[in-house]
Amino acid sequence: MGVERVSDLASARQLADELLSESDYAGARAILEDALGAQEDAGTLTSLASACRALGDIPAAMTAFEQAFRLHVDAERHGEAGLAACGLADLELTYLGGSAVAAGWLARGRHHLGLEPDHPGHVYLEGLCAYRAMAYEKDPVAARKFAVDGLAHGQRLGDRAAEVMGKAYLGYIDVALGRLDDGFGLLDEATAAAMGGEIQTVSALDAYCVLITACERVRDFDRVDQWARHVLLLSEEVGSDSFAPFGRTAFANALIWRGRWDEADSELDQVLQDAEGQPLSAAMAMVLRSSLRRRQGRLDEAQAELQQAEREPYRRGVRHLVLAARARLELDRGDAQAAADVAERYLKAVSESDLIERVDALETLVRARVELHAVEAADAAATELEQLAEKIPTVGVRAAAMSSRALVARAGGDLEDAQARFEDAVVLFDDAGLRHDLVEARLGLAGVLLERGKPDAAMRLAKEALTAARELGAARETVAATALLAGLRGESAGTGDLTRREAEVLRLAADGLANADIAGRLFLSIRTVERHLSNVYLKVGATGPSARMVAVAHARRAGIVE
Repeated sequence: MGVERVSDLASARQLADELLSESDYAGARAILEDALGAQEDAGTLTSLASACRALGDIPAAMTAFEQAFRLHVDAERHGEAGLAACGLADLELTYLGGSAVAAGWLARGRHHLGLEPDHPGHVYLEGLCAYRAMAYEKDPVAARKFAVDGLAHGQRLGDRAAEVMGKAYLGYIDVALGRLDDGFGLLDEATAAAMGGEIQTVSALDAYCVLITACERVRDFDRVDQWARHVLLLSEEVGSDSFAPFGRTAFANALIWRGRWDEADSELDQVLQDAEGQPLSAAMAMVLRSSLRRRQGRLDEAQAELQQAEREPYRRGVRHLVLAARARLELDRGDAQAAADVAERYLKAVSESDLIERVDALETLVRARVELHAVEAADAAATELEQLAEKIPTVGVRAAAMSSRALVARAGGDLEDAQARFEDAVVLFDDAGLRHDLVEARLGLAGVLLERGKPDAAMRLAKEALTAARELGAARETVAATALLAGLRGESAGTGDLTRREAEVLRLAADGLANADIAGRLFLSIRTVERHLSNVYLKVGATGPSARMVAVAHARRAGIVE
């Protein structure tokens, strides 16, 4: 339908609504802007805000909502004023990361809607409060109360769309709390309603995005892959740009975990094209690209991406995610103490009831504490991760818990248990399609087999790891697998290039001393010991959770240690 010039607001609104129902957002916007040039009207401004949001023009949508809010307040239309305030809060939370600003608009929305207890806007308000509590405050208990209140209000009013979205949000929160059966039951119901055409396309896209978020958090990347593709196709079909950045970041995340790194880079490039217009999506893309670069072994680039994500306006909505990513990056950079410190900060900032938000940091904390020879502390973190895996028994989470327990078993000297755990982790990572984690688990298993005097089995695993690492483009694991194979074949591992102090530190590490004990023995700081060990690992090509063991094994073969 072409854009027509209309003579009055009522006709303009009617024509624009028809265009919006046909997903012609650009046409609706043109008509509404033309009509508003002659007369300011709150309802017309609200429709304009919806069209601009669908087109991804968030600043224009905010301006329209602000003007509509002012006009509704002046006219004492409290319910509509509350809805406009909620619209502004939604934009802040979803696109700009402005949690504090959103809280202010939600308070205004609650005030005005409170004057009209039966207004359907209460459902929207409670849903946004739940979203803020969940995404920004990391408080699923508070979020659940908001979601329950919103769902009850929608059911009382007989509002089917509100009921569907209420169930979607409640389902996601229940997943976060470890109630997977209840949570995914609600999410599946909401998704079925969306696919069945029971709600409008924009609400359906919202429901799909909530489902995708839940699947991401529990590492169910098969479902993330499928639903993110669906969101991208549907967004393109209806001509809406507002959901595409979310779909692309979710799709890129799945691609990263599953080892399709070139495709992930391409998706992230598209999200970052509008970094200023949609800073929250851009920040998410920066954190994901940092994770990708870390896995590729490009650690300086990973660091640069995180530094960018920590700047305004990007940092507002991703502070917790940056902490979790920084902890793992510090570990890969060789600073286990910094990794442990950052991971612990993250875990203190996240509610203990928010189970799914704790998985990544706990996994990093186990690795860091193992590197620091703090075996009891590593065991405690591994135990919590295992308890989470019992409540969130997806293959990806179970694999993370199993791999972490294998690391603790090896650090504690129980090589038989470590081998069994690593073998289970290899199967689980393979089943989940998490290719990079699979390479790391194979290297860990190869190291344990070598320590147990099984060089043939260790060589087979190391060869598999090397082939997979090369296919992925994982530089650090490629070097580690190559060095491990060189040691198994009796070839030089480059250990003759160690300095006197590095060799001295390595000998004490081979004797089983923790970094703190080495520091005390040599009158060095712990950080200096860590730096020397990092240099050793680099020179012998050791990386990941098996780096210390690989370095010691090569040094023994080279005669540097007994």
